[in-house]
Amino acid sequence: MTNKKNTSINTLIFSSSANECEELASQLKNLGLAIRHEQIANSEKLNEQLKQKIWHLALFSSSMDNFPVKQALSLLKSQRTLLPAIYLANEYTEGKRLDMMRLGLNDCVDRENIDLLSWLIKREQKAVASELEAFEANKQILETSKRNELLLDSSKDAIAYIGEGMHIYTNPTYSERFGYDNDDLSALTIMDLIASSDTQKLKDLFKEQAESAEEVESLIQCKKEDGTEFEAMFIVSSAVYDEEPCLQLLVREVADQTELMEKLKEASSIDQVTGLLNRPAFVKKLTGAVESADETGLDSILYFIEIDGYQNYLSEFGISACDELLDSVAKWLTSQTPDDSSKGRISDSSFAILLSESDSLPSELARLLCQEVKNTSFEIAGQTIKITFSIGTVTTTENQLQAGKFLAQANAICNKVKNDGGDGFKIFNPTLDTLLNEKEKAIYDEFLEAKEAGNIKVLYQPMMPLKGSSNRQYLSFFRYLNEKGELILGDGIFSIFEKLGVDAEIDRLSIKTALKELADKDKNKRLKLFTKLSPGTLVTEDLLEWLLDAIEKAVIETNQVVLCVEADIAQSYLNRVKILSEALAGCDIGLCLNNIGVKDKELVAEVKPNYITLSGDFIDTLKSDGSEKVVSLTNITNQNKIMTVATKLEDASTLALIWPLGIDFAMGNYVSKPLESMNYDFTENDF
Repeated sequence: MTNKKNTSINTLIFSSSANECEELASQLKNLGLAIRHEQIANSEKLNEQLKQKIWHLALFSSSMDNFPVKQALSLLKSQRTLLPAIYLANEYTEGKRLDMMRLGLNDCVDRENIDLLSWLIKREQKAVASELEAFEANKQILETSKRNELLLDSSKDAIAYIGEGMHIYTNPTYSERFGYDNDDLSALTIMDLIASSDTQKLKDLFKEQAESAEEVESLIQCKKEDGTEFEAMFIVSSAVYDEEPCLQLLVREVADQTELMEKLKEASSIDQVTGLLNRPAFVKKLTGAVESADETGLDSILYFIEIDGYQNYLSEFGISACDELLDSVAKWLTSQTPDDSSKGRISDSSFAILLSESDSLPSELARLLCQEVKNTSFEIAGQTIKITFSIGTVTTTENQLQAGKFLAQANAICNKVKNDGGDGFKIFNPTLDTLLNEKEKAIYDEFLEAKEAGNIKVLYQPMMPLKGSSNRQYLSFFRYLNEKGELILGDGIFSIFEKLGVDAEIDRLSIKTALKELADKDKNKRLKLFTKLSPGTLVTEDLLEWLLDAIEKAVIETNQVVLCVEADIAQSYLNRVKILSEALAGCDIGLCLNNIGVKDKELVAEVKPNYITLSGDFIDTLKSDGSEKVVSLTNITNQNKIMTVATKLEDASTLALIWPLGIDFAMGNYVSKPLESMNYDFTENDF
């Protein structure tokens, strides 16, 4: 069954014989169906099982005694989700099949025709999966609608929805602006709130919006309930409220504009969920603290705090409930930390605290927070829960880091605590002896020797177009020569770079080298370069500024560059990747998600990159399970016009396998081994 949370098919087998029940289940399992079954012989057992879990399938045996099918079907209706039922006939006829379907079963099949039965089950499970997906989608829509209502009600902007000239919704700010109660406004037309001198002006504005279907605005003279008039900017756009088309009206009083600008400036630095500093504002504070520490020699201490198991809360309770939890945690952190400390929300589930020019031990606050949070109860969706923290701690004077790297280092230490089980803290020590084990130090030393000897290499793997595209594309990646003259990549080298906070530096070295090669080999601006980003580079605040400068110096076009982010990294830094995607699109630079498997289809749908590279697991799934298992991902790429790149293409049989899926490009040893230069002849291997 196609269900991301549960791939098993929970099956009720109605039979008087335990042996028959086990035999049937075994036959279906041998055909690749993940059956988890329970024998049902009477109504008491059925009622008991229906209370315990959601069932996906019911199979009725002809040998069923003392429990009529009609009675069983009636009881099955108590399950709210779809539960298809199939009858297994010992003496099958078309008439028998019609009788069973009239009785309410989904189908009837000969008991001996197990192959046909397996296909019927697959067909019915598609319907079950669709219903469950629709249920989840409706749940998310309801959550989003609820959240939007809360945002409208709490908005400081005066907002109304207008249908056929009448107010169908007004938020409290709108009512207050015009001096009415909400109930009074529901009986008034919009024209009742407009000075007689400007009624025609508003009609013209509505007409303009209807003709253009775009947002329009105009200054309108308004009147309050007491008859006093004021001038306001009316901003009108199309909307849907309570499933009905209408107009959204945003009213901004001209006299409020100066105050509004001040509030916007303040709001731009505040996280809207928690009221703490947002990431850019916190990094600005952190930059000042790092500079001050260089001048005074006094430590500033950074604490990167992650709520353990937050993704589980998100899956169980939803976004709205988790927002309330984040707000509660933010208030609690504020109460536990000094008033002069800086506090920010850094990502979906992480916070940061900065103690400037502190003479306290780095461990003091971290230990206090870890101990006290376990003694505190938090509310989520009406339930009381206990949470724990993973905390990474870094001090400024010992580390000589820029603010962005400083934050990334604290994040890396926090992740190490999480990977060790959470509920604790670690303090960053910058020496290799404390960061790396003996094996890692040996690998890093080998890399340093290669770097000092000028033996860092960037290789280029060509991507062969499969749909006649004129694009000539290469994926660049980093390697280095060891003492034997072999091009290698040390085991876990990128993890080592990340621990030491040098991953962004390595990325920039590789990107600059690749850009120079692109400029040298592509005088006609036909080549496109795909280059990978590490987590350290992803969180660097000046990434786009640096990249645009490097592209300009290389004298190439921005649309010749595509930045690649690994799927697991994109999942961990989802908000950052979405922000980066928008920024890159504005500069005509592409974004690619690397190593995408079938399980990553939600990530692809949310980020909507320009390209994805398919993981080796995708090809393995295609080989073992056929296109049925992978088509959900290719449907998303087709719908969003996302170009796909198959990787690890090693033979012609794999090419034949991916061809019907409409894959755009392919790369691997069957196309070409990695090259030291962008000199591949694309005309020789035109697939």
